[in-house]
Amino acid sequence: MNRLLELLPVLAIFVLVCCAMNANGNDTSKSIEKSKDQFDLRVVKLNGAHNLRDLGGVRNKSGRLVKTGIVFRSDKLTDLTEEDLAKLEMLRVRKVLDLRSVIEVNLKADKMPRGARFFHRQIGHEAVDPVDFTKKLLSGYWTGEGFADDAIKGYRIMVIEGKSVFPQIIRDILNNKEGATVFHCAGGKDRTGLVSALILSILEVPREIIFQDYLYTNIQRKEQFVHKFTKLKKATNNKIKDDLLAAMKAHKSYLQSAFDTIEKEFGGMDRYVKSYLGITAEEIHLLKSKMLK
Repeated sequence: MNRLLELLPVLAIFVLVCCAMNANGNDTSKSIEKSKDQFDLRVVKLNGAHNLRDLGGVRNKSGRLVKTGIVFRSDKLTDLTEEDLAKLEMLRVRKVLDLRSVIEVNLKADKMPRGARFFHRQIGHEAVDPVDFTKKLLSGYWTGEGFADDAIKGYRIMVIEGKSVFPQIIRDILNNKEGATVFHCAGGKDRTGLVSALILSILEVPREIIFQDYLYTNIQRKEQFVHKFTKLKKATNNKIKDDLLAAMKAHKSYLQSAFDTIEKEFGGMDRYVKSYLGITAEEIHLLKSKMLK
């Protein structure tokens, strides 16, 4: 158990809402490179977080610009420095929405900028347990293919279970009259990626741009991801195979599985948002008024 606890910081980037991703990575590199210059401008460079970026700065299908400085997506805020906190204060961050499980929050709580309030908005009823995740990883429970299969299931589950939390996240953003909102999970990839996709879809941003925003995590966290994975391989005597590394990255097909579920189960994004999630036409109008120029 002590060895498991020692490895938890190394594994923080790998703690996913459903411990899953798709290993078919041949759809990612071109889209990432295509979006790099555009999305580089949205990054907020911090020492203690590596995937904080503005959700704004892109245009929707009507050519309207998503405003910057309103909503940010991020990885966990547990290791922020004083300099980082000062930057968030300058960005007027007033709400932090933590999408992680209770176990994750208790293990490493966020550091909060002055003037900001914390809200726990766990995605998924089944709590992510880092210790259990570590045990499975060290035991060889996952191959890249097996991890991928679990991922597809996980994104589908998030779409269904989002009914209990996605509407509240939208209302948190709408009710923030004083400044910016940051939402985040552990790595800023899966749970955060799905919430980002939902918000951008409501704002009628083209699907291609939504995918580019999602895939940009592979650029933003590349060095840290490889570094942590190398340490993990060494700590486990190379039990962890490279195909599992590939499976843990963001791929277009992962997010596509969520969109496919929305289409198949609910008849499309509009019906999913209004009928299933219960986000009203007025709330949609208010979100567009708040976030679009």
